[in-house]
Amino acid sequence: MSSQTKTTKATPSLRFREFSERWQEMKVGEFCTCFSGGTPSSGRRDYYGGEIPFIRSAEIRSPRTALFLTEKGFRSSAAKLVIAGDLLVALYGANSGEVGISRIDGAINQAILCIRTEQSVDFLCFFLEHSKDRIVATYLQGGQGNLSGQIVQAIGVPIPTLPEQRKIADFLTAVDGRIGQLSQKKALLQDYKKGVMQQLFTQALRFKDDHGNDFPEWEEKTLGEIGKITTGKTPSTSDDAAWIGDTMFVTPTDIGEDTKFQRSTKRHVNGEKLLLIPKHSLMFTCIASVGKMSIATEPCITNQQINSVSVGPGSFFEFVYYALRYLTPQIKATQANTTLPIINKTEFSKFVLPVPSIPEQTKIANFLTALDRKIESVSQQITHTQTFKKGLLQQMFV
Repeated sequence: MSSQTKTTKATPSLRFREFSERWQEMKVGEFCTCFSGGTPSSGRRDYYGGEIPFIRSAEIRSPRTALFLTEKGFRSSAAKLVIAGDLLVALYGANSGEVGISRIDGAINQAILCIRTEQSVDFLCFFLEHSKDRIVATYLQGGQGNLSGQIVQAIGVPIPTLPEQRKIADFLTAVDGRIGQLSQKKALLQDYKKGVMQQLFTQALRFKDDHGNDFPEWEEKTLGEIGKITTGKTPSTSDDAAWIGDTMFVTPTDIGEDTKFQRSTKRHVNGEKLLLIPKHSLMFTCIASVGKMSIATEPCITNQQINSVSVGPGSFFEFVYYALRYLTPQIKATQANTTLPIINKTEFSKFVLPVPSIPEQTKIANFLTALDRKIESVSQQITHTQTFKKGLLQQMFV
């Protein structure tokens, strides 16, 4: 090791029992070979059109499993090449500080630092993942807008023996594997739900009643026929009293992409003097971010970017929620060529939904709700495993 290597007094709080040696601290640049790449001029045609994949920093998104695209190819061997197993660090852009291990041989652009080492690449990858927030804070506090190769090479890494590095990396790899399995399970459930909804709402798949008989034929109804349509309104910001209360004030940013029930909001208002939409109303964003939706769990207020459907007695609100979810791509398509998508109350009320009888609506809604619960259960498992991994990273590294 380098003469600058120093033995660190610190040891991790969580350690495998068979290891007791002190950890050695070295800078990345002292035990690794590091280099960044570049993007040849588009005028150099001899560089492009070959079979060497060109890796960009935006493709480094998650530790160890980054998917590297191959939209461009180099011809020239003069390009700086990484090999499968090299550690890559994104220096610039929205994912600055992200790390990944290349699974392919390829060329890199100037926003990537390649790290090659005889130590465990997986161990170093996990350490840099663990240190990302600290690394980013360091260069931002230093007044630099981007991460640089110099900063990365100056990072101090507490290094155990190679067998211990591998043991730690193998253990964390197994945790990553579990997260990957759960993520795949969630994706498969979501794909299954999408396929089932397609069959249900085209009536290719029909439920029977409790006696095994066919339900009546479906009707078509507009949203205005299904329920009362209400466009929200933001209370005056000059009215301080309006913003002191416990009534949820729902805006598009409060509605998650996969949110079904709206259980919380960032802000609350005084609902006594405002027009409340009732519990179980369907809230649908109709300006800018068209298509986000959720179900009100209590009477609440929305802003003007949301149209709400207060479902009448002839329909089951959860069925209408799923039917409107199914219709959403068509609704969004009506605004595809619009710079600022806006669906006003009149337009919104005219969208047509296929509507079966209430008993069939209930069966459909219950079936899709059960699927949503399975997806949510897997989502929670993913979150818990990610939290578990974060705790491991904090305890297994000095």
